[in-house]
Amino acid sequence: MEPGHPVTVDGRLHSITDEERGDRRVLLATLTDSTGSLSLEFHDAYPDLEAGQLLRLSGQAHTRARDGALVISDPDYRIINTAGEKSDTSAGDHQQ
Repeated sequence: MEPGHPVTVDGRLHSITDEERGDRRVLLATLTDSTGSLSLEFHDAYPDLEAGQLLRLSGQAHTRARDGALVISDPDYRIINTAGEKSDTSAGDHQQ
């Protein structure tokens, strides 16, 4: 995955935390797959996201200045399934 290029990736949400940044709420998440992990940042409310869900997301990766981690901010995503469920291709899409 190259910073600055559009990507689409499938992975499982490993962790989710809320963070306050000034007057904004930011949802921080880690998406994992067999190749590693990717940091995600959502700057609006996303009440349908939970740890354990399998997602397909698209966005543009960038390198976070403070630690060099790859991050996708506010990606478009589709919930494929939750932990223990079979894949559901009719799950809702969420676009920015």
